[in-house]
Amino acid sequence: MHFADIPLSKPCLNNPPTYPWSSPILSSIANPSLCDIVSSPSSVSSFASSDDFAFMNAYCLPIQQNHQFGSPVAASPNQQPLVESQNRRNVTYASLVIGKLGIAQLIRQQTDPPQIIHRKQDKGLMARVLSRSKKQEERENHSSDARDAIKSALRRRMRRREGRVQKALRPTPNLICSKCNTTFNHSTALMMHEATCLNQVPFKLSDFFVEDVIDDWLF
Repeated sequence: MHFADIPLSKPCLNNPPTYPWSSPILSSIANPSLCDIVSSPSSVSSFASSDDFAFMNAYCLPIQQNHQFGSPVAASPNQQPLVESQNRRNVTYASLVIGKLGIAQLIRQQTDPPQIIHRKQDKGLMARVLSRSKKQEERENHSSDARDAIKSALRRRMRRREGRVQKALRPTPNLICSKCNTTFNHSTALMMHEATCLNQVPFKLSDFFVEDVIDDWLF
């Protein structure tokens, strides 16, 4: 059965994986525009100016392009080998161009500076959020330990302060009289005592007894 005998109302159904334009690269790129793809000017111009789009519409049917009406017409048996070779060349060319466009689109998506900057900013923001949440979680889990540490530090500080206050408020030593060795707690009391104690004349009780005995013996 020749391709010329196939009616145009029933297009030939082919297996999509057997053709380059049904590859995963082409399916992942939803109609990429040529202005958004980083590629060489020669490849873009050659692909844009090509008139061989029959293989995309008729699925490799051996047809010839009717430029007058723009509709595909079945090729004659004499022109069949020429059309088949042309279609093979078109398929190869389309696979190369589609592969180049897909790779260029993927490279652009990976190397676009604004996207990289936003991606880095998002990663930095997410890292800060995670670090803050982790610190908050640790603080909540160890809140009792933190409170105990603060309380112990405050207790130590109060002890040191109380020690300094006690040293400052230490009572004065006892005041002792230089003549009779009497102790006093206040300097005023000691001064009053010394005013009377130092001016007293020393005496002995024996003197009074001896005089009484002598008087009794004489009289």
